[in-house]
Amino acid sequence: MMVYEDEQFEIADGASVICSAYPGKQMQYFSNGTTIANECKMKGILRNRSEFVTRPKLSTSYRCRMYSDDSSNSPISRISCLECVLRPCIAEFFTVFFCLLVYKFVDAELLDRHVLFYNRILTLAVIDAITLLVFVTAFQTVQISPAITLAQLFSLSTAWPLCVVLLLMQLSASVMAIAIFALLRPSADVSSIQILYDLDADRTRVAFRLVLVEFIGSLMVVMSQLMTSTKFGVGLTAIGRLSSSPLPVFAAVFLSSFLSLMLSTISWNPLLAFGLAVFSAAQGDYSPFVGHYVFWLGPTIGSLFGSFLFRLIFAPEENRLVHCCGCCSKTHAENI
Repeated sequence: MMVYEDEQFEIADGASVICSAYPGKQMQYFSNGTTIANECKMKGILRNRSEFVTRPKLSTSYRCRMYSDDSSNSPISRISCLECVLRPCIAEFFTVFFCLLVYKFVDAELLDRHVLFYNRILTLAVIDAITLLVFVTAFQTVQISPAITLAQLFSLSTAWPLCVVLLLMQLSASVMAIAIFALLRPSADVSSIQILYDLDADRTRVAFRLVLVEFIGSLMVVMSQLMTSTKFGVGLTAIGRLSSSPLPVFAAVFLSSFLSLMLSTISWNPLLAFGLAVFSAAQGDYSPFVGHYVFWLGPTIGSLFGSFLFRLIFAPEENRLVHCCGCCSKTHAENI
């Protein structure tokens, strides 16, 4: 950890910046002009008083940007907030779009080649998990499914306005992905929202089993995602960000998708059912849209239960429900 010693240098446009550290405020200093001072001295906390580390001359290719905990109406603060909101939303849209598009392409190719049932659903589950792993590792803030977004909301990891915007991005991206797929593959069936029944099976019981399986799968995905992410940012721009290995999420998505595909034609993500149902309704077939709610029951209940379980036991101490309710915590016990 370095503490900046107070030293002033000038920017080309005449503005001055103080190279210093203040409690509760983080600053990054860049310049789009030429600096007069060639170095800024930094003193380490563990260094002697006379030992300094010199900082090289600031580059001319960066723009001055300041981040502060205090609210400000400056253009710099507005640009920073816009980036904190715009980048996750664009990443969410592209992630959902490409995940569903790749999934439908692979599914159509496997159906055309008459691949065996278990080989097909295993391949689709692997594709689902790999695409999620790629985009989660790359963007680190994507949530991909409304179940994860709902869990992020109730676990206080993502601000509620950002959750609403991310949900809108997910829904629009799912419809766009199905529309592009139907345009590129006109012969493919885009209304295949079905629960796989046996000839002599009770349909109500099979639907209940599907909801139960989706509940278990969504619970695993939500818990894995919450345990591997931390809150990044403050206020209305706070968002859950990947902080450890995404392999638990990869394994949970693979297992959840495989279990769901054993009983239906929809994977773990209810956005696939939503996109197919909306596209079918746009073509005049409303039956898939009326019946696709069953694919939302399991993920919604699993997400709510997972976020409650996380807040109750696994969340940081300051965010746990037992701590919020005034039960004995470490600090409370010490005071007693």
